[in-house]
Amino acid sequence: MNHGLLDMAVIAMEKPSETSIVPELLVREPLVLVRSAELPPPHDHPVPVGDVVEFPLALPGRPNAVRGIVDRAIRECRLAAKIPLEPENPGLCLEFVRCGLVGQTVTLRSVLVERNTAGMHVAPIEDRQLHWAFVVHRQRRHMAPVCRLASIIKSALADAVRSGPWPGASIVG
Repeated sequence: MNHGLLDMAVIAMEKPSETSIVPELLVREPLVLVRSAELPPPHDHPVPVGDVVEFPLALPGRPNAVRGIVDRAIRECRLAAKIPLEPENPGLCLEFVRCGLVGQTVTLRSVLVERNTAGMHVAPIEDRQLHWAFVVHRQRRHMAPVCRLASIIKSALADAVRSGPWPGASIVG
């Protein structure tokens, strides 16, 4: 966006950081702990951050929005995690849990859609969410075609949340 190659985008974020974009938080999605069936199920629902570090994790490598949220939560609670595998693909994280290479992973609820989680323990993580934000380049946000396309994208996201294919997600605001 800073180089003028994009007029708008939907991005995962916790906090707005760039001044050349105008973020609009649209959708909130919970993070979930996915634990191997070979391990005990999480103690509580939602799961406290302490349960996230109970067994070795597969997490996406940095930089990654989910990884950033998990790392920050662990630091805030003054805990340490064992992260022996850092695949870039959330699907690989799930497969590593399924085949027993690691005990658990943290992912978005939407990653589990149409994936077989039979035999795995899945639980939301307490107070940990990712926000999907719509951003428009400041210099182009008032252009008619950009405004029209922005309206279409925002409507499509809201419809996806309301109609059910995005489980656990909610509209912000």
